[in-house]
This record gives sequence, structure tokens and C-alpha cells, in this order.
Amino acid sequence: MRKIVVIIVWAVFVIAAAQLMLVVLFDPVCPADPVTYVSYLNSGLMLVTRVGGESEVWNYAAENPALSYNFARKLGNLSEANSAPNGNLALTANGDGTMQLWDTHTGAMLHTFSADVNDITSAIFSPDSKTILAGSIDGVVRHWDAQTGRLLHTFSGHRIRVTSLAFSPQEDTILTGSLDNTARLWDIKTEATLQVFSGHTNYVTAVAYSPDAKTVLTGSWDGTAKLWDAATGSMLRSFAADSNAVYTVAFSPDGKRILTGGYDSEAHLWDVNTGTALKALVGHSAAIYSVAFSPDDQTILTGSWDHAARLWNAETGKPLQTLCAPVLSRSWFLGSFLLLGLALALLFYATAQRRTRVKMP
Repeated sequence: MRKIVVIIVWAVFVIAAAQLMLVVLFDPVCPADPVTYVSYLNSGLMLVTRVGGESEVWNYAAENPALSYNFARKLGNLSEANSAPNGNLALTANGDGTMQLWDTHTGAMLHTFSADVNDITSAIFSPDSKTILAGSIDGVVRHWDAQTGRLLHTFSGHRIRVTSLAFSPQEDTILTGSLDNTARLWDIKTEATLQVFSGHTNYVTAVAYSPDAKTVLTGSWDGTAKLWDAATGSMLRSFAADSNAVYTVAFSPDGKRILTGGYDSEAHLWDVNTGTALKALVGHSAAIYSVAFSPDDQTILTGSWDHAARLWNAETGKPLQTLCAPVLSRSWFLGSFLLLGLALALLFYATAQRRTRVKMP
């Protein structure tokens, strides 16, 4: 009987050790944190940022997209992450009112600057990568110089937390979304409100400009995405994009399609002119928080609360690759500990039984 117990103990130990080895070898570059932001950088690179602050840079120009490197902030309370259009810089914003600039090629932190607010809730780069727009919990939007941290402009009008931001391609206006159920269009130089887009019945959580800036797109917790005329402020079209909430929206490079993602774990492609649903990108198992079209309009990148970033064919909607799916390996990690615990328990039991037999007269 004792030999059987010993064999079982060793078998359990070997299985647990093998699983731990797999985790150690393959999991360090795949943190088990939800993906909050995805973006295409220059030179065929993609940026994937997670809720814990760790960022991964992937090379999608290769035949099979591969991880190039990753870097971690090692600072808690991450509230927002974004990348510069030039692909050279990344930005992280925090709940303590600070922001950090990063070199996306080396992972080095270049600069840290503080805002005069307790919580930065959203932050983006301008199209020329020279300035930063930051929204905060007090409803105020601040415009900063990216290199010096100098405050350039302040936009006041939202009553409560700013959730989303966008620069116009010409950099003459900005678009903001808020928990006050509205989106606003602003003149950058004068800081004046040009339009207030009212029509959503819940929080506005995503905003985007069309490539020609003539229309804007908003996404909301009311489950819809809405297309607006930027000049008149009138609503042009409403898309029933999600059964619960829309968290992210994007225009295709040619402006003919839009992409939405939200609570129902699916991303949806839509025809802008007709409002027709074109494709559903099915594969994530939790809410989608970020979507992006590649500059050449060939692929789509999505990031989800299921810990994975996924690459899709923009034309067919077919999945191409899961860039990181650490949930399985993390479950292996937990299972390994449970198996090791069982092995140790059996080992102690066998040892105790042996000592008991030795002590018996």
C-alpha cells in the first residue's frame, strides 16, 4: 500500500512540476491582466496595454505576429494608456494625477509630470504627437505640452467625469465624452464649446472623428453608437451596437465603416452610410474595451477584459491570431499549486504512517 502511495505522490509531483515549468517558460510575457488599450504603431508594430500597467509591443508585419518586447510601469492605479501617432511614444495616466511618457522602442520612461487634479480619467496624444489631452474626474479637460508638461488650454463644460477624448485630424478641434450623457466639440484655440451632442440616455464612453472630421461618432452605456454632423450637431444615424453598453468606437481609414465594441464581448463592423451591420467579430469571452483599424485597413485589433488581444481580418471578420491568452496558463498555475499541496499532504501522510509502524512494539 505504501508503495502505491509513494508512486501517486511522485506522479502528482511530476505533473505539477511540469505545469509550473510551462508557466515559467511561457507566461511571463503574457500577464493575466485585462487588456484596456490597443493601438497600431509605425513600422508594423502594435501596442497592447493591460490594466496593471504592463505594455506589450507586437510585430504584426511578420508572417506570424510575434512579441517584440514588453515593459511595465511598476506603478499602481493605472487609469488610462495611449500611444502617439508617430509610434515613438506611449502615455500612461494614473488615478493619482500623474502621467508618464515612455519610449515604445526601448520601454524607457522619458518623463513624468503632474496635473492639478486628483484623478486623470482619460488621456490621448495629438496627431502630431506634440501635445496631450487629459480628461479628469472633475469634468475638466486639460491640454498639455507632451515634452514639458506645460498646461496650454483648459476646457470646462462637462458636469462630471470625462470618459473619452479625440483630436480632429486637423488639430483645430477636440471631441470629449462624459458621464453627463453628452459629448462636446471644442475649439482648441478659443476653448469655446462649438457643439453639444445630446441624445444618449446613459454615459457617453467613447468618441471618434471621421477621417475628414465632418462627422463624429459616440458610444454609450445605453447600448448605441451614434453618428453626428460636426457642423450642425444633428444626429445622422444610430447603431444598436450592444445589448448593454458600448465601450469603444473607431472609424475605418477610408471612413466608410465603423467598429464598435462593448459589454457583449463582440466587436461589430457597420456601414456608415446605410447603418447596416456588416460583420460580428466573435471570439472574446468578456467585454471589449478597445478597438483599432490598421493604417492599411487590412486588419483589426481588439482588446478585452478576458485578458486577450486579438487580430482580425478587416474584410472578412475572421480571426487571425490571439496575441495573448494567459487565462489558461494562470489556471494551470493555480492547479499546479493545488497538486503540489496534495502531493505534500500525501507525502506527510505516508511519512507519518511509516513512523507509526516503526514505533509499534
